Amino acid sequence: MKHTIAPLFVAFTATATSLTAALSVTLPGNSTSDGWDQLTNSRLSGYGGYPGLTPWTTPIAANTSGSDQNAVFNKISGGGYLANNSFYDGGNSGTLALQSDNPIANLATVIFQVDMGMSTFASAPQLLINGTDLLDPVASSITQGAYSSGQPGQPPSFTKNHAFQWDLTGYGATIDDYQVQWTTSIHTTIYEMHLDSGDSFATVIPEPSTAFLGALAGSLLLLRRRS
Repeated sequence: MKHTIAPLFVAFTATATSLTAALSVTLPGNSTSDGWDQLTNSRLSGYGGYPGLTPWTTPIAANTSGSDQNAVFNKISGGGYLANNSFYDGGNSGTLALQSDNPIANLATVIFQVDMGMSTFASAPQLLINGTDLLDPVASSITQGAYSSGQPGQPPSFTKNHAFQWDLTGYGATIDDYQVQWTTSIHTTIYEMHLDSGDSFATVIPEPSTAFLGALAGSLLLLRRRS
C-alpha cells in the first residue's frame, strides 16, 4: 500500500551556511534534488526538545533553494529534536529517514549526503526499497567542511559530510517508494542533508583522500579570513 506523506513546509531566507562540505552532484538523464538546512527550533516548531524522545507528528519538507520536494525528513523512532543550532539527538540514539513516496521513473541511483559534527553512525545508512528490501551503498566518502550559524561572534564549526551512493540498475522491479534510513550515535548533530536521485547511474562520489584535502583547505581559508 502506498502512503502519502504530508510534510511541513516553511519558506525562509537562509542565514546559516554549510561551507565546502556538500558535494556538487550532477547526474545524466532525469534527476531530482532536495536539501535540508537550518534544522533549528527558531525556524521550525513542534519537533520536541531535550531529551528528544517526543515522536514527530509531521515530517520536514526540503527547504534549500531549488529543491524538487520529492522527499521529506522524518524521525522514525528514538532520540532527536531541533535544537538551537542544528538537529540534535539529545544523547539518545534515533532512527532517521529521508523518505520519497513518489520516486523518479526508472530510478537508477540515489545519493545521500549528511553534514554533521564529529559523531559517527550507530547504524550506517541503508536504502529501503518498497518497504521490504534493504540495500547497502556501493560507494561512500567523507569530506571535511565548516558550518556557520550566521550569529555574530560565532565561529564556524568543523563538520564532516558523509556521502553515500546506491546503484539500482540491477534491481529488477518497479520502485514505488524508498527511504534512506540510519541510526545516530549518541550526541549526533546534523546541520545539512542532501538527497539526489536519477534514472541513469553515474559514479559521483570522489576519492575520499582528494575530497578531504580539498575541503580541509577551504575550511582553513575560511577561518583565516574570519580571524
